[in-house]
Amino acid sequence: DASPAQAVKTPATFDVQAEVGDFVVARRNRLPAYQLAVVVDDARQGVTEVLRGDDLLPSTARQLQLQRALKLPRPSWVHVPLVLVLLEDFGKFDLLLGMDKKHVAFMKEAATPQDHPKIHLFMEYAGLGKLDVPDPYYGEMEDFLQVYEMVSKGTESILDMITREIQQTSAAEE
Repeated sequence: DASPAQAVKTPATFDVQAEVGDFVVARRNRLPAYQLAVVVDDARQGVTEVLRGDDLLPSTARQLQLQRALKLPRPSWVHVPLVLVLLEDFGKFDLLLGMDKKHVAFMKEAATPQDHPKIHLFMEYAGLGKLDVPDPYYGEMEDFLQVYEMVSKGTESILDMITREIQQTSAAEE
């Protein structure tokens, strides 16, 4: 068995300026933006190891740049390829939900054709329209609250559907 570190192919270098460019460290309301907040929070909590998806490599590069500038300790990062993990497990699930159309398309591209019927847009599957759930990390508090409300409504709707299915199955078996 390979350790997570052996299984992950993380670039040895990541040019923040070329790959990402300038990034926000403070918002108009003078509150710290996500990248700065997480760097300071990790340092205050004494975080030494971080395991997360490889979709966050650009964030890691920005955080490393901020840690160097602020002379804060640097945790060890391991980035797991999310899609590879999902691909191995597609057959185990009856349902796969993407939060936005981009993720749904990405999953369908990576999946076998027989798994396509399992893949749905979260809000559409919840019966709430063909809406993307926006990423709340880069917005203001109102953006986070909007996403929280969307996900709460969608989750409630899906749980109601599952409950009805269980009740119908139980009634049919009696």
